[in-house]
Amino acid sequence: MNESVWINESEDHQTMLKHWQEVVDVMAEVCRAPAGFIVQYTDKGFMAIVASSNVQNPYQAGMVIEEDVNIFCRKVIHSNRSLYVPDASQDPVWADNPEVLDGFVSYLGYPIFWPNGKPFGSICVMDYKVTHYDSMYRRLVTQFRNMVEANLALVEQNESLREIAITDELTGLYNRRGFNFLAQRQLKMATRMHQRLGLLYLDVDDLKTINDNIGHDAGDEAIIRLAECLSHCLRESDTSARLGGDEFSALVLLGEDNTLKPLIHRLEDYISKQQLSFGRQLSVSIGGVVVDEEGLDVKNLVEKADQEMYRVKRQRKNHVTH
Repeated sequence: MNESVWINESEDHQTMLKHWQEVVDVMAEVCRAPAGFIVQYTDKGFMAIVASSNVQNPYQAGMVIEEDVNIFCRKVIHSNRSLYVPDASQDPVWADNPEVLDGFVSYLGYPIFWPNGKPFGSICVMDYKVTHYDSMYRRLVTQFRNMVEANLALVEQNESLREIAITDELTGLYNRRGFNFLAQRQLKMATRMHQRLGLLYLDVDDLKTINDNIGHDAGDEAIIRLAECLSHCLRESDTSARLGGDEFSALVLLGEDNTLKPLIHRLEDYISKQQLSFGRQLSVSIGGVVVDEEGLDVKNLVEKADQEMYRVKRQRKNHVTH
């Protein structure tokens, strides 16, 4: 799981967020507090991922506070310790806290951690009046925190299992299953954003000859090197995969000219400089198609790009023989 990304931006986490909403609403009700939150911390600041839905809560989920603002949750997250402030009006350290300026005087919060021990954020309740929470209330909020951390651990476990299922072991790129799933999602997003995409299809030239004459370790080296070339030349937002054997594909965002030519030329130039350990130069054939509005099926796009790749390969062989 990417710890620098807001967790509410992923469609995969919506069920968990609904559960967190119930947790926060119950927590606020049990503590008789007008406001309860689960806050996430990233390098972008602090976001209220979930906010209690009671009418007295003035803050909505999704609001972001900059990292240097003196809020209660900042203290909890940076200290990795719980914080109970019964009456902030009596402590000058909170004089510039915007939550106090909005009328909140009481805070009870606990840190939330990712499964790897790094800070995720905090869970808290706030009140407009002075409070006197005893140990029972603190244990209750601790239990709510533990429920959230258990959810995070389960999500990370599921993501790890899915990553194994959609990743090619040799290259670290996506496999065919992963590519089909992620590329289809990327196509839908591009349609909503009015973006133009292209699909590349690549294979290693003469891989069978390399395997038969030099060995499968040499063939694996060529495959791994091509994967590294794709990672070097493509953007992080592009989706690349090893479909099987020596076959690779990539769904890429087009530049201003809405063609694949600049990217293909950049790939060909970079690949042409790759010298393999067994004395051969890496050689790859590349075909590509631009995605039109009717071509939003990944399987059909791959087939078209595959045909274009073989056209390029035949053209190259005919040129060599003549």
